[in-house]
Amino acid sequence: MRIAVDYRILVVGPSSIHRGMGRFTQQQLREVLRVDPDNEYVLVCYADSDTSLVLPEIAAAPNVEVRRLPPGTRLTGVDGEAASALRRASEFQEWIHRLGVDLFHATTPFLLEGPILSDFDACPMVATFYDVIPLVFPAQYLTNGPAREYYMRTLGLLDRATRLQSISECSRGDAAYYLGFPAARNDLVYPIADPCFSLYNAATMVVHPSKYEGFGLPVLEAMSCGAPVITTSSSSLPEVAGGAALLVDPEDVWGFSDAIQELHGDPGRRLKMAEQGLERAAFFTGDGLARATLASYGAAARGDGLPPARVRVALWTPLPPQRSGIADYSVELLGALETTHDVEVFVDDGFLPDANLLRDHRVQHFGAFARRHGQAPFDAIVYQMGGSTYHLYMYDPLQVVPGIVVLHDLMWSHVLLTECNERDDLDGFKRELLALEGPDALAELLAIEERNGAEPAAAHDSLWTFLSDHPMLGRVIDASVAQIVHFDSARVELEQRYAASRVRTIPMGVRDPVRPGRPLEGAETRARLGLGPSTFVVGVFGIVHPVKRVESCVQALGRLVAEHPDSVLLVVGEALDSAYVEGLTSLAAELGVLPHARFAGYVPRFEFDAQLLCCDVVVNLRAPLTKHMSATLLRGLAAGRPMIVSALADWDFLPDDACLQVPPGEDEVDVLAGHLADLAADPARRLAMSAAARRYFRREASIERMAARYRDVIAEVTAGTPA
Repeated sequence: MRIAVDYRILVVGPSSIHRGMGRFTQQQLREVLRVDPDNEYVLVCYADSDTSLVLPEIAAAPNVEVRRLPPGTRLTGVDGEAASALRRASEFQEWIHRLGVDLFHATTPFLLEGPILSDFDACPMVATFYDVIPLVFPAQYLTNGPAREYYMRTLGLLDRATRLQSISECSRGDAAYYLGFPAARNDLVYPIADPCFSLYNAATMVVHPSKYEGFGLPVLEAMSCGAPVITTSSSSLPEVAGGAALLVDPEDVWGFSDAIQELHGDPGRRLKMAEQGLERAAFFTGDGLARATLASYGAAARGDGLPPARVRVALWTPLPPQRSGIADYSVELLGALETTHDVEVFVDDGFLPDANLLRDHRVQHFGAFARRHGQAPFDAIVYQMGGSTYHLYMYDPLQVVPGIVVLHDLMWSHVLLTECNERDDLDGFKRELLALEGPDALAELLAIEERNGAEPAAAHDSLWTFLSDHPMLGRVIDASVAQIVHFDSARVELEQRYAASRVRTIPMGVRDPVRPGRPLEGAETRARLGLGPSTFVVGVFGIVHPVKRVESCVQALGRLVAEHPDSVLLVVGEALDSAYVEGLTSLAAELGVLPHARFAGYVPRFEFDAQLLCCDVVVNLRAPLTKHMSATLLRGLAAGRPMIVSALADWDFLPDDACLQVPPGEDEVDVLAGHLADLAADPARRLAMSAAARRYFRREASIERMAARYRDVIAEVTAGTPA
């Protein structure tokens, strides 16, 4: 085998290389090389590492070579470059892959040097597992935000290791307890006491009052020098001592005092303990370390103990913290889909998902896709495409590697126009429009330009109508093996526009915002927000944008307050244009209802759900040209909120007994205000609509239901059956 050994620990320099992790890394490889002349070992270090710190026995071995990473590799998220962290991790793995190694040994996974890995799949990986001290003592180790993020990301790396090498039975048990890592893939590899240690045999006794150790080398080193040892009954220390030391509870100060006095006054016992210690220390041998390490390497290379292979899915999608509804949608889908499929997520450059996402899911920079697909082709590839530039990164790759495309709306033209405008390349948009929609479409755009000015704004109704009529999805349809949409009218439109389409309708599903055991969460949120129990709360959720018709909601509030003074409009979501919110605030002030209007802005997911549950009614209006499903609408139904929605043909599947409709147009405010006044005066009707909303959610819009439908489409595609 050709084995890459992570030797980036050299960067800590001579003052630290001789501490625990560095010493074990060196002694382990030294002992392995002593008995293994056949395998090749590649020491991976930084460009600026001082290789003179490598033990002479290792450096002189004929089957060892040193390979230095490219300059700049150490720059990572912990150095303020979080936005490039996934890309740098991908580049690191690509570099390892090109080494042609059969195995990678992550010797010091918690080394605070870049690139910080949350996953590794360039080849099978063995990771040394020392301890979980930060998890046992979080108040001492995990209060610093960046340090906690780094630590949690690295736990994800350990979770997905082919095998772990634990330095004690205690740490092996901790890996099972804290990480859920299977014992069948966790090998026991004991450290040894280096022969250079003797500053201990001059001691009358050695006291090691540690609260927690992954192994506890000072205890073994002291015993190997013939020094009597007093240590604690905590963690791995009784395991290392093996009955040859006095054990004291780590919190028992007087216990330590008594033990020290007892040994000091009993030379005979000290002599006996020294003999027992030497006998115990002889158990930890270099041969044993080498054999255990090589056995672990072999098991990892063979894949011993790995779960059976499942259908492998590559999912291209935005993820939080990108503020995209599709990002939230994909996280919820992932949790359900991963119960039956192995899913790897490929994301854009320029952002870093949070540590919990990286630990719970396999998330990679999209630059890693070619390598991963080349190593073992994915059975299915799913591209989540929506109407924002968050999805542009997948447009070209889709045309190279076809997959299943989920179209969250049918206005890809808006994305292409936005991107070309940002690059000041409107001519590029026109060329793409001509290629995809033809000369008549180009002539129509030129006419719009002439009417509206040289730089058409997306806010103009004529341009919105144009983009809706010309979705520019031709390349997407031609390159995809199947398409998924969220409602039947979108399916029918695609089938009519594109002969090559192969469309399936999968109604959108959302996570249940009603948490078990929290029936009063809405009331608690009201109290926290200063809303009375009898206040009639009208909620508007999601991106705050003119397409959501929020100004109509503010106008309807003006009429509602006249009849029901104890009413509040709660607008929760990020505003893409602050001027729009300023205009809404001014409108509320003009109508005399500013004290009744609250603009919460962006809130985290848990707070979003909490504020949703405190509403009496949720309003979800849309301009008629957007042609997409609303996740916030479904979240309102899932929360059991009576809904007031725009009367759109695309949404004709929504349940009439849970949703009141508002036709777009001149009467929009009148109808909306009437619905609100009726519901404010009729708690019984609200209760009935609430029950109907929950019934619909459980029947049609749960995450589990949506994931099952995804599985059906994936099964058709992977079986070669046209979708």
